[in-house]
Amino acid sequence: MMKRISFRSIRTRLIYGFLLLSLVPLLIALVITYFQRVQVIESRTFDKLTAIRELKVQQLTRWLDERNGDLMTIAGDYEVRGLEYIFEKESKSSDDIAKLSAARDLMYRNLFYYSAYSEIFIVDANTGLIAISTNRASEGINKSSDAYFSTPLETGEMYIKDIYNSPSTNKTAMTLSLPLYCLDHGIHVIGILVARIDLDGSLYKL
Repeated sequence: MMKRISFRSIRTRLIYGFLLLSLVPLLIALVITYFQRVQVIESRTFDKLTAIRELKVQQLTRWLDERNGDLMTIAGDYEVRGLEYIFEKESKSSDDIAKLSAARDLMYRNLFYYSAYSEIFIVDANTGLIAISTNRASEGINKSSDAYFSTPLETGEMYIKDIYNSPSTNKTAMTLSLPLYCLDHGIHVIGILVARIDLDGSLYKL
């Protein structure tokens, strides 16, 4: 058993008692200060993480707005909307071929100036086949069962397909698609404009 501490004089006993009394508040103050500092650090860390999250949300929103603007610009171009009656023709005249070439050149320019895209193409609204593309090998492929074709065709609005494994490219991909309306009265959809995103060159950098 531990021996009890004994004091030979009252003075020593009083000094020891006062020392204990002075140490207890000090220890309490140190504990309180420690937990307060921990709370401050946690609060600052949380605030920093929240700010980073909000910044990323702003960057992603700005990025999506830019992509939306790109597609709206292409979809509203005369060279694209003027293809209304050309898609359905089995035999195309030299003038039709020239118009298709002009529309393809427009998409090539957007592919060249904007690194966000790896491919831009138009799917015929009637057949579901890729009518023209910046990748000539893609032309004629049936996309009628793909969500980026059927969804904007039904809703009439832009559709963003989540990142997925593309069987045609054997890579992860993301696509944005937008209906193309006829040039004469702007009511019925003649095709679906699809932009395949270059994830490494754009989105992943954010």
